[in-house]
Amino acid sequence: MSPHAVHYGTAEALQVQRAQTLQLAYAAQPRRFKGQIAQPPALPTAAWINPPKETTPLENHTACSLIRQPGVSK
Repeated sequence: MSPHAVHYGTAEALQVQRAQTLQLAYAAQPRRFKGQIAQPPALPTAAWINPPKETTPLENHTACSLIRQPGVSK
């Protein structure tokens, strides 16, 4: 499945279309599939080129608390 299809939400429709195509192919040539209807691969849960880095809330907090403006008190 392409990242484009996963990202834009068309992957489920393509999955159904692939399953129908495989069922038709099985009906036409069952010996080719060794007696079992083929299933399309499972859909991926995410499609990333560069996945975001995982940070903890503590890391975000310390990074923000270190930035102080001169002359401003708490």
